[in-house]
Amino acid sequence: MIPIDWVPSTESTNTDLRNAPVGSTRATLNQRGGRGRLGRTWLESPGKGLALSIVVAPGPTPTLIPLVAGAALVEMLRERGVDAWAKWPNDVYIGDRKVAGILTEMPALGRIIVGLGVNVRHQKAELPLDTSTSLAAEGFDIDATDIADRWVAILLDRISRIDVAQDWIESTLGLIGDEVSIEFPDGAVRTGIVHGITSAGALRLDSGDPIVAGEITRLRPAR
Repeated sequence: MIPIDWVPSTESTNTDLRNAPVGSTRATLNQRGGRGRLGRTWLESPGKGLALSIVVAPGPTPTLIPLVAGAALVEMLRERGVDAWAKWPNDVYIGDRKVAGILTEMPALGRIIVGLGVNVRHQKAELPLDTSTSLAAEGFDIDATDIADRWVAILLDRISRIDVAQDWIESTLGLIGDEVSIEFPDGAVRTGIVHGITSAGALRLDSGDPIVAGEITRLRPAR
């Protein structure tokens, strides 16, 4: 098992590993300047949330790695009785509230930084948004070191078998069969029914067209 480098605090675990070799890790319960997807700020309450990053090799299908990271957390949480699911492309939910997010970055060829942020011990009043939750708010007492160790183990195992990861990833995805709206980075909007993902990790709709980026909103659940 790869040892995890825990620090008392840091601005960003992803930034700390920008020049680090494959296999490097960094974790903290006090990340002061985390970032989310699309440049959003990841706000954190000291001691309440886990921030963890690891440097991995891209492998043959680097576009699958964000999905593998989310699916690995879903598997870890389900092992501990949490009914979690992954929202394409890189969030993890309990019910209709977000409990974790993934941020991947490729600072150089041959290295991908996979960053994980989990709301662990926040009470409801401490959560930044009504659409977010934490493990504690859902009634689960899971130690952050347990989350970190198990997530890294599952992540690395699945990356080593990424050529057969598609079905496993789909087993962790929510919204399959649901009608959804997808807003693209340019502001365009499209609707469709989610069928799964492609072998490269793009979202697959009933139209058959692959979606590689966008914000998903459920319109109607599967019957």
